Amino acid sequence: CNKMSKNNTNADSSIGVSYSVDILSSIGKFWLYLILLITVVFSQFTVYSWMLYYFYHINNWSRSYAFHFIWGLLIGQFMIGGYQQKRGRFLVYYLPLFIIIVYWFIFYSFIYFFSPCKNIIGNSGMICITICLYKSFVFRSSEMIFHYIIPCFIIIILSIALIFGVLWQKYLKRQSILWRRHRKMTVQLSSISVFYIRVTAPWAIMIFFTDMWFTV
Repeated sequence: CNKMSKNNTNADSSIGVSYSVDILSSIGKFWLYLILLITVVFSQFTVYSWMLYYFYHINNWSRSYAFHFIWGLLIGQFMIGGYQQKRGRFLVYYLPLFIIIVYWFIFYSFIYFFSPCKNIIGNSGMICITICLYKSFVFRSSEMIFHYIIPCFIIIILSIALIFGVLWQKYLKRQSILWRRHRKMTVQLSSISVFYIRVTAPWAIMIFFTDMWFTV
């Protein structure tokens, strides 16, 4: 009886530990994705609304100094927002997502607020602030490589690696591969990889080499 009670106690405690860990992990995921979703949705709604307002009041919209910087930050977040979402779907760990969000704030705060050169502000264009650092070919090419080209290939490689990783685990465990169970995962990852191979990666590489050609 004592052995049975001890076993039951251990089983209950292990169940309680795993249950609490599952709850904490699910709560952490919920708040992490909620913050990411609110950031991206807020950025897209504000940017598109201001773009429509600009086209309606073209060349007649006088904007304040603070507004120029806020819109510039939102434009920057909008440009890498898609990358954050895709990266979050493949890497379910908290640290990479946290690093990406913090990096975005630091990077765009630096180029807009703490730039070593003077940014140009004007009301004639839709994007009312021109970043002076983009005049440097080294800065433009570095941003294109680290913000567009490398993330594209990371997503492609991780998508393909995840599919082959599942197949390899099945092979090591000598389990039969049931394609019906993995069909959804395979279709999603394959379609995302094909999209980045055919659309995003060629576009980023073409812009990079075009910029290099005209600079040289």
